[in-house]
Amino acid sequence: MSRPTARRLFAGSAAAIAAALAVTTPAYAAADAAIDISLPDITVGVGAETPLEPVLRADREVTLSEASITYELSGITGVSLTGPEDIGGCESASPAKLVCTRPYEIDLSPDGAVGYLAAVLKAADDAKSGATGTVTATFSAAGVEPVSTTAEVEVADGVDLAAGETAELSVKPGATFDARVEVTNKSTKVVNGAGFFASSDYAIEVAEQFANCVYDGRRYGCLFDQDLEPGATYRVELPYRLRKDTAAPSTSAADFQWLTADDYANKPKGITSRKSGTGAKLKLEKVAGVKAARQTDTEPDNNWQLVMVKATGKQGTDIAAVGDEVTGEAGDTVKATVGLRNNGPATLDSSRAGEPAGVAIVTIPTGTTVTTVPKGCSLAEDDSVRTDPKAIQYACFTDYVHPAGETVSWEFGLRIDKVVSNATGAVEANPACQCSRFSEDIDKSNDKAELIVNPAPGAPGEEPGDGTDDGGEGGGLPITGPQGTTIAVVGALLVAAGVAGFVIARKRRTRFEV
Repeated sequence: MSRPTARRLFAGSAAAIAAALAVTTPAYAAADAAIDISLPDITVGVGAETPLEPVLRADREVTLSEASITYELSGITGVSLTGPEDIGGCESASPAKLVCTRPYEIDLSPDGAVGYLAAVLKAADDAKSGATGTVTATFSAAGVEPVSTTAEVEVADGVDLAAGETAELSVKPGATFDARVEVTNKSTKVVNGAGFFASSDYAIEVAEQFANCVYDGRRYGCLFDQDLEPGATYRVELPYRLRKDTAAPSTSAADFQWLTADDYANKPKGITSRKSGTGAKLKLEKVAGVKAARQTDTEPDNNWQLVMVKATGKQGTDIAAVGDEVTGEAGDTVKATVGLRNNGPATLDSSRAGEPAGVAIVTIPTGTTVTTVPKGCSLAEDDSVRTDPKAIQYACFTDYVHPAGETVSWEFGLRIDKVVSNATGAVEANPACQCSRFSEDIDKSNDKAELIVNPAPGAPGEEPGDGTDDGGEGGGLPITGPQGTTIAVVGALLVAAGVAGFVIARKRRTRFEV
């Protein structure tokens, strides 16, 4: 299974990133942002090629134009730079210098983006294994100072590891299961050590952690100090658990990328904590061999395996809108807290699609002006998010995962321009649209709640001072409780992301409260 060339880091797992929602918030001016570029050390096989994919970050969300990266090789022979075959925009000044430009805008954030302005490193058939040098990548764009990074380049013996076929399992929520993961050495020489990086959807939980693996949330990697014979296939059984709150029927996935031991050391794949497991050592079938020269995989496109897990039974999700009631005088600014509560029993997970798990459309009551827009919300300006073109509405997005039993809340600042008795707005949970929004709510009776400013005496809603939790049935009081966020992600984990040139709409994280 091959990987696309342009994707968001930690934004979802690794399958195909779907078309993003059109609602965005204005980005900061380029001059206000600090830009950073990083590039891991690269190993290229003799007679093979490998991609150069710098990671670009900004200290805040920013949209940049006239972006370019200049690559320069030094200190190494038999290696050259070229642009990806399927993506234009790169011009070669010499075999050792390449300039790649982007004719349209790019979006950067603290999460980082990889795949923009990628290049390719090629080693000739007569390149010498063990040769080393450096590659420098310099990023520039309109309104920002150029920034550079340098990575080491090494030529290595070429080998080919191929992952097993996609496996499909059927499991009940809450049950444990074993995933069989395979790898074949398709080269004509012994592969001296191998490892894999894995990531999974929220529903798939690691049931045991092993001593030769490192873990970081839903991502982990395992390294095997064993030799793999030419033509031989190796397998390992990995214990998992399907979470009790998994929607059913549904399908989740875990993906695995196999690497040589040397490539594994150079590619952390977003695993930052590097915390080793405390259990036994995970093993492949052991094959005796002699330590050889450094090796790198020359056919990385066949290194991926997917394990598909189908949740059996029937278990859905009830998302309820949560409204609020606030009071004030003319000229006052009041705080109104609205939200979405997942009444369960199933968690919503849209990280593989790279989309928010849920959206709340908030209609602002008449006589008020929004003074503070919470993070994760933006003005609803087109029909993909508006439900009432005549009203002022905002679209608020959850994170990719909305766990069962948790409430996502957003606090709006509302200035009361004119006191209107019982001025009523609304909070709508995932209203119908011509899009991929969640639409299988098992109880639609609580999908809409009221947002009322200066409620009239005896008007419908919560009794004043009641202070009880409405359980997500809508029309409730402000939500309180500890704050936290569910994921960083992702992916990612990454079975996929978008091709270069595909503009990914910005998604907003928000806060979760129980």
